[in-house]
Amino acid sequence: MFRFNTDSDHNTEWIEKGNEAVRIFLGAKSGEIIPAHSSTQTMFRAINTITELIPGNSIVTTELEHPSLLGATRYFAENTEKEWRGAKVSKEISAVTTESILELVDKDTCLLAIQQGSNQTGAINDVKTIIQEARKIKPDLYVLVDAVQYAPHGPIDVEDYQADAYVFGPYKSYCVKGIGFAHISDRL
Repeated sequence: MFRFNTDSDHNTEWIEKGNEAVRIFLGAKSGEIIPAHSSTQTMFRAINTITELIPGNSIVTTELEHPSLLGATRYFAENTEKEWRGAKVSKEISAVTTESILELVDKDTCLLAIQQGSNQTGAINDVKTIIQEARKIKPDLYVLVDAVQYAPHGPIDVEDYQADAYVFGPYKSYCVKGIGFAHISDRL
């Protein structure tokens, strides 16, 4: 397909099969599958693209996020001179409430980046509801979901969630480390 030899054609065929398997795993009927050496790398790529190209003056996330998401959002907030906003963890429930996340989203937020499941507390965020409610505040808000901790534990339907980037690492599903994937929406 891309090269003019049978070995390259064979490799391309297996790459396409792998991408199709990821699509099925994620329930993706649209968008693109982006493979990388790690889920962190796919997160950085998506967050970089959004913060560099999408207007807005803030990035919203939570204080409970994995360091790869925290690091990427803080790094790109600083580099693009956007305000970094982190929703606080509720001491009563050891989770971040939907309300505390939504309080930080406004009409000038360019990115909401949240995890679907927390490896620290076991909390599972209702990302579909969070995304729907956040887009009532800003209809064209871009959203990234870190599903690395969640993906091996529950059903996934990226079409239903309507996130612009949905990231996971297969190593959490008994695979070897060294690869990560993101589903990227057609819009992104």
